[in-house]
Amino acid sequence: MQNIVIVGAGAAGIGLGVLLQKAGIKHFSILEKDKIGSSFRQWPKEMRMDTPSFPRQGFGALDLNALSLFSAAHHVWLFLPYIVLLMLGGVLHTRIWHKHKAAALSEAPFIRRSFLQTPTWRDPLFRLRSVIRQFLLHAMPIFRIICLLASFLDIFNLIHYVAHLFYPLLALLNLPTEAGIGIAFSMIRKDGMLIFNEGSGTLLAQLSIGQLFLLVFLASTVSACAVTIWTVGRELGIKEAAKLISRQLITSIICSTALFLALFQLPRLF
Repeated sequence: MQNIVIVGAGAAGIGLGVLLQKAGIKHFSILEKDKIGSSFRQWPKEMRMDTPSFPRQGFGALDLNALSLFSAAHHVWLFLPYIVLLMLGGVLHTRIWHKHKAAALSEAPFIRRSFLQTPTWRDPLFRLRSVIRQFLLHAMPIFRIICLLASFLDIFNLIHYVAHLFYPLLALLNLPTEAGIGIAFSMIRKDGMLIFNEGSGTLLAQLSIGQLFLLVFLASTVSACAVTIWTVGRELGIKEAAKLISRQLITSIICSTALFLALFQLPRLF
């Protein structure tokens, strides 16, 4: 017998109960101090068909910082193959790590219907209030912590030790080791890769088109940013956060190595 207790009979609690039943688990309890679905009862009527999404930046998430780097290097057209490669990498990542979950998600458990309703001011005001509250209470504190962390690593020169961890991979992919700092900062914040353009783009000017494309792809996919890792760790636990980091790192190395072979090794055979 399973000893499972679900706290809260809102949309998430009821949804989890449905998933448990589909998984063959029949013995569980749902606790609610108020009425069933009380959290949704507080939402405006116009929004009761909506559910907030979980913030996650998984492999294959589009990164507009890449567009900035391609533009700074005067090769903005690289953004198009970059999007295609991200899509293919995302498919590969899902097939490797989430094959069974992907198959389950492909089966729609219900048909969602949408209804036209007269717009009111309550909907946008509710969303605006929620966004401002989330920004002030969640985003800003995390952002300040990340800034302090980056400053601490930079002041005590610890960021260089992190960068050294990527030197073997950069050497293997025929990329300059100076790019290790940018990759290290990109793990803290994704716009940290903009450090590649430091010094009026000296590093970018040294790269060929293939090296530029490979470096930007690697930096944007090697790891989720610290905010995502923090959120996953807080919501799902340190173990899940560690899985996110390791799996994304492995997929990024696989895709980057395949890209390196396609750009630099295969042409030599012909």
